[in-house]
Amino acid sequence: NLNNYDADRIVVFDEEKVFDELIKDGLFTEFSNSFLVVAKKKGDAPGKDLPVYAKFSDERNQAYRTVTIISEAEESGKTVYKLALGEAAGPHIKGLSRKYERLSELYDKCILKPNLCEHRDNGAWLEYIPGITMEEYLDGLEGGGKYEEMLSLIDRFAETVFSLADEEFRPSKEFSEIFSDIYDGRGKCAPVSDIDLIFSNILFDHSRGTEGDWNVLDYEWTFEFPIPAGFIIYRSLFYYLRERENRAFSLFLKEKGIDIYERYGVSEDERSRVFPAMEHSFQLYLKRDTVSYELLHEIMPVSTVSLEDCVKERFSVGNLRNPQVYFSMGSVEGFLPENFINVLGDLSASDMSVNLDIELSEDARALRIDPIEKACMVRVPEACVSTGDGTVYSLCLIPFCDQEAEDERADTGKAPVFTSNGVILSERAAFFGHDDPQLIFLNLPRGEKRVRLRYIVERPSAEILTDLNEYLGSRDKMLEALTEEKEKKERAGGLPEKLWKRFMR
Repeated sequence: NLNNYDADRIVVFDEEKVFDELIKDGLFTEFSNSFLVVAKKKGDAPGKDLPVYAKFSDERNQAYRTVTIISEAEESGKTVYKLALGEAAGPHIKGLSRKYERLSELYDKCILKPNLCEHRDNGAWLEYIPGITMEEYLDGLEGGGKYEEMLSLIDRFAETVFSLADEEFRPSKEFSEIFSDIYDGRGKCAPVSDIDLIFSNILFDHSRGTEGDWNVLDYEWTFEFPIPAGFIIYRSLFYYLRERENRAFSLFLKEKGIDIYERYGVSEDERSRVFPAMEHSFQLYLKRDTVSYELLHEIMPVSTVSLEDCVKERFSVGNLRNPQVYFSMGSVEGFLPENFINVLGDLSASDMSVNLDIELSEDARALRIDPIEKACMVRVPEACVSTGDGTVYSLCLIPFCDQEAEDERADTGKAPVFTSNGVILSERAAFFGHDDPQLIFLNLPRGEKRVRLRYIVERPSAEILTDLNEYLGSRDKMLEALTEEKEKKERAGGLPEKLWKRFMR
């Protein structure tokens, strides 16, 4: 019950894993706040099949609404079957046996083996296989610190997937309908693709482990048109790693400098833009014409918050009050560690702005403030320098001056300069596409002085930061080309003024 509907709640641990362990230890009844009562007719013969598990997939489009049931009898043991939740889903259930046949042909000479499926009694009947999922197996290796073995197992999985892909991708109407038109690559594909080949859907035998068959439990989302194998790899990695960002295996990959997506040929653009968009399109396709409980929870005036997210947010806010501040006796080259100033800012709860009031020594001629060590945007509603004689300079952001020009103006008595090492968006805002944002005051007057500053740090999403960096990079290249063209035109008779002004704005 992750989404509570009558009040806000905080999630303080991984509830799914905790309840899995409680069930294993036979303690579920001690902690559950609700129970299922199974009623049957009096006189039913003992040993009759009874459901022991049921999963309703009823938040999908009507054509894909199903229920998966595990039933158990004293003599025959457990069986698994899927039923349609309405006539519209009948063709989907009936088609599972064909998907089994097509995958059996595809997997004939590799370690993957689709779970046996037969269509009977208006349902799809599958074999119940005991064992351990690849996800659980990987977690066990992680618990034992066997990170190299984890990587080797994932390598083996990826090699198997790519070994089946011997056809070139070609667009199709079916692909565009389900996954959109965003993919324009030339990836390899198999003639049949199970896109839900995630680690929790692969089962190893308890005794033989990874050396036995790799049983594919759920291949409901198998398609008979070209789908890039890289997308299957991406989904498998994404759904395994998304809840494990701070776990030991992820930290091991970072320490070793291993980009696990790149290791299997998934490009930066594919994993950050293309494949997430394909996944989003797929989920919309499954849920079209429906309103899920998840969406209802989103639009209701209650929220479910992760304690981990709360702690991260609190640390982030706390760090805003402690910017890194350095002074210099002259140029920007003088911002040395020994010139660090310990400053505690005033954080406003209303708009999350940081207020600084810094008194500097008489010889200090420059000041640098590092508001945060992450890519961000900074808005500066107020910035001023005041001197001992009552003079106040109200400052706006201007582009960074080069060192030679700054040295020339250092002793001319001109007004202080307020700049940054980012992209100046306006007199009151700068964008920093890197992890070392700096707000810089130059040409500060000699004698007594104070610097007062109010700024607001905003953290756009990773996608927006990437898009902004790409845009600014292309803009810089365009300006460089125009500057070069301008110089050529000037030598040959001049560049039209309107064209030049248009691109210099």
